[in-house]
Amino acid sequence: MRRIALIALCASSSIGAASAFPASAIAGTYPMYQCAASHPGVAAGWSVFRSTTNASNVLQNSCASGGAIEDYVFSHGEPGAVEENGSNGSQVGIALDVPSGAPNVSISAISAKVQVSSVTGNDAFLGFTSAGQGLAGAAEIHNGASSYAAQDSWTLPVGARDFEAYVNCSTDGSNTNCHFAEASHVPALSNITLTLVDTLAPTLSAISGTLATAAAQGSTVSGSQSLGFTANDADSGVLSSTLTLTPQGSGAPYTHTTSFAAQCTYESWNACPLTQNVSPFSVPTATLKDGTYAVALTVTDAAGNLTSQSLGTVTTHNAPTISSAPAIAGNPEPGQSLSVSAASYASDAQAGKVSSTDQWQLCDSTGQNCVAISGASGSSYNVVSADEGHMLRVKETVSNSDGETSTESAPFGPIHASATQGSSNSSTGASTGSGGSNTSTTSTAGSTTGGSTAGAGGTGGTGGAAGQVTLTLASPLLQGSTSPWQLSLTVAPRTVHRGTSITLRGVVNTSPRPASGKLVFLRARSVNTAWRHKGHKRRRVRVYTKWITFLELRTGPDGRFTGHYRFRFGGRHVYQFTAIAPQEGGFLDTTGSSRIVTITEKH
Repeated sequence: MRRIALIALCASSSIGAASAFPASAIAGTYPMYQCAASHPGVAAGWSVFRSTTNASNVLQNSCASGGAIEDYVFSHGEPGAVEENGSNGSQVGIALDVPSGAPNVSISAISAKVQVSSVTGNDAFLGFTSAGQGLAGAAEIHNGASSYAAQDSWTLPVGARDFEAYVNCSTDGSNTNCHFAEASHVPALSNITLTLVDTLAPTLSAISGTLATAAAQGSTVSGSQSLGFTANDADSGVLSSTLTLTPQGSGAPYTHTTSFAAQCTYESWNACPLTQNVSPFSVPTATLKDGTYAVALTVTDAAGNLTSQSLGTVTTHNAPTISSAPAIAGNPEPGQSLSVSAASYASDAQAGKVSSTDQWQLCDSTGQNCVAISGASGSSYNVVSADEGHMLRVKETVSNSDGETSTESAPFGPIHASATQGSSNSSTGASTGSGGSNTSTTSTAGSTTGGSTAGAGGTGGTGGAAGQVTLTLASPLLQGSTSPWQLSLTVAPRTVHRGTSITLRGVVNTSPRPASGKLVFLRARSVNTAWRHKGHKRRRVRVYTKWITFLELRTGPDGRFTGHYRFRFGGRHVYQFTAIAPQEGGFLDTTGSSRIVTITEKH
C-alpha cells in the first residue's frame, strides 16, 4: 500500500518566509471565530480543492445548525465515493485563504475540531499544510476503522496567509476508490479559532472642533470644548479611541475613551468596522484644575496597534470670573465698624462649589503699599487708632474646584480722629440794676468767640454786658521723633541657584512702634554691568534696575520680622535687597531703610 502526501493546489498563492513583517511594523494579534457555538458565522476565504481524482467536491456550511464547514464528496453521482485518476491516489480537502480585502493580515495559529468519516476500500490519511509547509497533526484512518474526531491546533509559518486540511485516499491496482460513510466529512472543520496578525497601525483624519483649534494655537479655553475626527484601519478594524489631556505639572490626566467594541463581531477578517466617524463630543474643561495640558488623540485597532497624534496644548481657565469689586462702607474713624459688600462673580457649575474670603489690608495715606492686617478677615472690621493716617482696602478671593480669582476694593479713607470739643471756655459778663440778667451762646465750630445778648432790664435796671466764649479743639497726640525709623536686615544664604529660597530677617529698633506692628516693605533690584565709552577709552560700570517691592509685612511686638523669597529662574545674576520702614500715621518718625545686602545667583 502506498502512502502519499499531496500539497493542495489552491487558487491563491501562499506567502513564504520572505513575506515576514516589515521591520518598522509593530504587529498585533486578534482572534477570528468560525463555526463555533457562540460565533456560528463563516467568513470569506473558505473553499474546497481536489487533486488526481475523478471525484467532485462541494463546500457545505451547516454551522448555523451546530454543524461544520464540510467537504462533501461524490463520484459518478455516488455520495462519499472518491475515485482515483492516475496511479498516485486521490486527494480532497478544505482550504482557507486570507482575502485581498485584508492585505496586511496573516495567520499565526489555528485551533479547530477536525472530523473525517470512516472509510472502506482503502486506507485514508489526514494531513495539514500552510505556506507550502506540512504541519503537525497528520493521522491515518484505516480501512474499516471508526471515523476520526479531535480538537487540534497548529502554529503556522510566519507571514502565512493560507491553511489546508486534506484527506488522501491511498489506492492499489485492485481498488481505485475510497468509500466514505459520511460524504460531508472528508474532512469537516468546526469550533475554529484563528489568531490573526495585523501589521498596519490605524490612522486619524478630519480632526475638528474648538478643542483641536485651541490646542493647535496653544490657546486658553474654558467651559465645554468640542472634538470630532475620523479613525480608519484597513485590516482588523477600529476598536477604540482615547482623548488625553495631560497636565504639564502634577496631577492625573483627563481621558475620554470611545469604545466601538459593541460593533466588533470577530467573525471576519475585519473584526471591527474599518472606519469610525466620530461626531464632535463635548470636553468639560471646567472639571479640570486650571493649568496647561498637552492634548493627544489615540486610536487603537482590534489587533492592539495604535496611533497617537499630538494636537498641541491648551491652558484651561475656569476659576470664577469677577465682574465687580467689593466695596467698603462705614465711618473712617477709630472705634467705628466698617463693612464690605461682596464682589459679583460668575462660575461654571461643573467647576464645583464656590467660596469666597475677605482679607482687610492697611495701606499708606495714598492707598498704595497695602499689607494684610493680621487676624482681620471677614465681612467687617473694627477701626483702631493705629490705622489713623492710613487707608484701608479689602482683598476678596473667590475660588472653585478649578482655581481662584482675587480682586481688591477701592482704597477707603484715610482714617482720621473724630472732632472733639476743646478743654477751655472763657466767659465774661456783667449786670447792673435789679432783676437784670445776661445770656451767652457757645459755638462748637472751630475756635471762636461766642456771641452776646443783652438781657432785658428789670424795673429801674439796664441791659447786661455781652458774654465772651473761647473754644479750643484737641489735637491728636503724635508719638516718636522726627528721625528716620531705624532697622536692620540680614539675608541667608548669600549664594543661590535656581530653586533656592532665601530668608530675610530684620529688626525695627526704633521705639515706640505701632501696637499692630511696624509696617515693613522688602524690596529687591538686579545689578548688571555695561561698557561705557569716553573718547577712546571704555570702562565697565554697574547698572542698577529700579527697586521693586516684593513683600509687605508687619513686625511682631518685639520689632522683629521675617520674609522669604525663592529664585525660580536660573542663570548668573546679582541681586540687592533692602528693607524699608515707611512713615506711618500716629508717629513722627520718617521713612527709614536698612543696609543693602547683595546676593549672587549661579547656574
